[in-house]
Amino acid sequence: MSIGEYIDDFGKCHLCAATCYKCTGPDANQCLSCTPTRYFDDGHCIIVCSKGKFQLNGQCHLCHHTCKQCSGGEPYNCTACDKDKFVNNRYLFQGECKEACPQSYYPSAEKICQQCPDNCEVCERANECLKCSSGYYPSDGKCIKLNCKEGGLSDMFL
Repeated sequence: MSIGEYIDDFGKCHLCAATCYKCTGPDANQCLSCTPTRYFDDGHCIIVCSKGKFQLNGQCHLCHHTCKQCSGGEPYNCTACDKDKFVNNRYLFQGECKEACPQSYYPSAEKICQQCPDNCEVCERANECLKCSSGYYPSDGKCIKLNCKEGGLSDMFL
């Protein structure tokens, strides 16, 4: 028996599926290892790992449960988010899928934490600031610098 072949129950050699390097039978789901241009995934040899998996050393591995897509197995290797295994929404922020976006960021429809407008601490969309940083006030969804004279209030919301 040589590489790319398997021995049947009668001791005869047969060819593996074309994508298999080693196999236990003739079908494409009976691979034990793959040719160099393919990745091993649960008995199959595929060109690209499916969503929710990443390639490492010629094999497909599951992403961390918080990731929809990833570049590695750690929780900080996420490239896309959705719902985690507990059905909680997750949002991509600096490679991690978080349950909520941090201050000064809002969750987009694509499940990515996007930065609020300048000097905005809380927003719901790109141009919809709800709370401005100290020294600024909201106007038409943006934060405008207060220009107080001596003795005036420095923050309208104190």
